[in-house]
Amino acid sequence: MNEIGYRKCPICATTDCFFIYKHFIHLHQKNFFSEYHDIVYCNKCGLIFVGNIPHQNAIDEYYKNQSIYSDLHFPNRKTLLEKCTFLIEAVPQKNKKIIDIGCGNGELLKELKNIGYSSLFGLDLSNKRFKTAKEQDGIQIIKGTPETLIQGKMVFDVVVMSHVLEHIADLHTFMQQIIRISHDEVSVMIEVPDADRFPECVKFEPTFFSFFPEHLIFFTKDTLSALMSLYGFKMVLCEEVQIFSESADCTIPTTIPSIFVIRTIFKKNNYSLDNINEYIRLSEEKELQISNKIKEICDSGAPIIIWPLGNECKKLMESTALSKCNIVCFIDADSTLQGKSYNEIPIRGVDALNEYSCDILITTYYHSFEIIHKIREELCCDNNIIKLFGE
Repeated sequence: MNEIGYRKCPICATTDCFFIYKHFIHLHQKNFFSEYHDIVYCNKCGLIFVGNIPHQNAIDEYYKNQSIYSDLHFPNRKTLLEKCTFLIEAVPQKNKKIIDIGCGNGELLKELKNIGYSSLFGLDLSNKRFKTAKEQDGIQIIKGTPETLIQGKMVFDVVVMSHVLEHIADLHTFMQQIIRISHDEVSVMIEVPDADRFPECVKFEPTFFSFFPEHLIFFTKDTLSALMSLYGFKMVLCEEVQIFSESADCTIPTTIPSIFVIRTIFKKNNYSLDNINEYIRLSEEKELQISNKIKEICDSGAPIIIWPLGNECKKLMESTALSKCNIVCFIDADSTLQGKSYNEIPIRGVDALNEYSCDILITTYYHSFEIIHKIREELCCDNNIIKLFGE
C-alpha cells in the first residue's frame, strides 16, 4: 500500500491508500500544480484525495495571485439566498459574530447584511477579490488566512466555509486554526462538492470538471463528518442540493446547473459533556438525599438491621452517619462472612432475621428485589423495610 509515495490520508493519517486515476491538468497559468493529479483512496476512512501535492504554504501563495476563482462569477443570487435561509435555521440571532472564510467578493456576506445580520467579517487570500470585497459597507474584510485572525485575537460565533475545505492540503492544521478563532458554542457552516454525486454531473459539466484542478479533497457526507468529529463537532443540519451558477459573461444573464453539494451545519458536540455534568449533578443530589435519610435514622436512635454488607454499604459507613446508627447486625448471604464482624458489629446469616422485629435497611439496588422477596415470601417477616436506592 502507498508504494508510490503518496501523502498520508488528510483525515486519518494512514498510508494505507491506493491509486484510482491519473488526471492530467491543463491550466492557463504557471502554478503549483503538477501536470497531473493522482487520485487516491484511503482504505481506512474512505476519503478520496489528491495524493501528489505541494506544501500548504505554496498553495496559499498561489491563491494570493493566481487562483482560477479570481475570475469566476458564481454562485447566483438564488443559491446565495438558499445558503442564507439554511444558516438562519441554525443561527436565527442576527447579532452573532460571523466570519466567512474564503469570502471571495463578499456576496454571501452582503446577502446576510440585507437580511439583518449586523456583525459580519470576511477572510480571503486573493489580492483581486480582496480589493473588490473590501468595498462592502458594514462588512469588515480581512486579507489573509485563519492565522491572521488568530494573531488579531479574533473569535467568532459562526464560521462559514463554503467551498473551502476541498482546497486545503493540511486539514488538521487548518482545523486547529478554526478552533482557535471559534467560541465554545460555535456553529460551523460548511459546503463542499458531494463526491457521491459526481456521476450525476457528467450530463451537464465539461469532462472531469468535478476533478477541478484546485480541488485536493473529494468529500462525502461521511468523510466530512469524520473530519469534523475529530474536533468535537456534530452535524446538526444537512441538505444535499444542486447549486446554480451565473454565466461568466455578465451581459448574458444565464443561469446554468452546477455541482451537487453537501450543505451542513456543525456544532460543538458538547452533548456528552452536558450529559456527564447532568449525571454528576443528579448523583450528588441523590447522594445528599441518601445522606439525609441515614441521618434521620441515626438521629432517631431506633435499632436497625442492614442487609447486605457489600461495597455500597461500606462506602456509606465511611461517608455518611451510617456507622453512628444503632445497628443491631448485618445480614449477608455470603457464608464466608457469617460469624464474623464488621466495625465490631456481628454479621449473621439470613435465617437470623426471624429473631428481630426492627427495621431492615437495604443498602443495595441490584439485589433489593430478591432480598425483599426473601424477607416477605420465604421468611414471612413483616419488618419495616427501608430502601436507599430505587423507587
